[in-house]
Amino acid sequence: MNPIPALRRAGRRLGTMLMALLATCTLMTVGSTPAQAETSQRYTVIDWHMEGFDDTSSGGNAGADRANRYRQMVARLRAASGHEMTGADSPALLDTPTRTNTNRVIEVRVWTNEYGGPSECHVKLYFSVDNLYLLGFTARGHHYQFHDTTLPLAREIQNFERLATPPLFTDLGYRGNYDSLDPNANRRHLAYRAIDMQHQMTNLSYITDATRNTYRGTLAYLIGATAEAARFGWIENRIAAAIDLGFDPSDPNHPAHLGNFGVELQTQWSALSRVAHQTVHGGNAAPVTIDGRAYRNVTQIRQGTGGVPRLAPFLGLYASGR
Repeated sequence: MNPIPALRRAGRRLGTMLMALLATCTLMTVGSTPAQAETSQRYTVIDWHMEGFDDTSSGGNAGADRANRYRQMVARLRAASGHEMTGADSPALLDTPTRTNTNRVIEVRVWTNEYGGPSECHVKLYFSVDNLYLLGFTARGHHYQFHDTTLPLAREIQNFERLATPPLFTDLGYRGNYDSLDPNANRRHLAYRAIDMQHQMTNLSYITDATRNTYRGTLAYLIGATAEAARFGWIENRIAAAIDLGFDPSDPNHPAHLGNFGVELQTQWSALSRVAHQTVHGGNAAPVTIDGRAYRNVTQIRQGTGGVPRLAPFLGLYASGR
């Protein structure tokens, strides 16, 4: 008896079994949806394409395209910092990383075509993965950071770009919180139409050491369009509508600004995160009032039930209320 054909038949049967096993594993992998997790990268780059924001028209395909590009940036920023909130069973409810002080950085490169010129990046914004706090920025090759930035931003940029020496950052001389940037909450009145955002970004790109103290309000405004929009879907939706149509059609007053409600969301992020964490498993929490409307549980945050606006997608501050 020639053993070779028998060995070949056995080999074919074994190969068939292995293929079936691999197919089963593949189906199991595709069919399961793992919890969303923040980036594992130490340094993440996100492009924000603001080309055409200097167009004063609104609506139509151009307006929708600008709004879509804005939403793409916000979604990537949220995904880089967020993982699914334990017990929420919803991709609309996320938390910042469980670890802190990891020195991980998100760089948002802002692309504009000023005055009809070519697309160029004049501004880069740097955020912490751990909490989405704005750390500093680069404007036309000059680097600035807030006085309270402790993350070694220059070193992280040096390592990522493989520079011989770290870039030199100028201390802005003030902190990155709203009490320092906009203590009177004047940002509540500032519109987020495309042309308004273009003006704010262009203005920041021309900052100098001598004028840096005058840019506090500009930085508060841009934090609202980036980190705060990633934390609160309500803010993202208001700004995206203003970019697209010039106003928010879901509000009968057709605003293009955040108003009292949006600004109070920004200052109550930790408190709303506490409500979400304490009620996500069915518990109770002390309510948080935003512009006269009380949020008592995570369902209201996610769905907007009980006469309050929906906030989701919501990126909570992991440590709050735990």
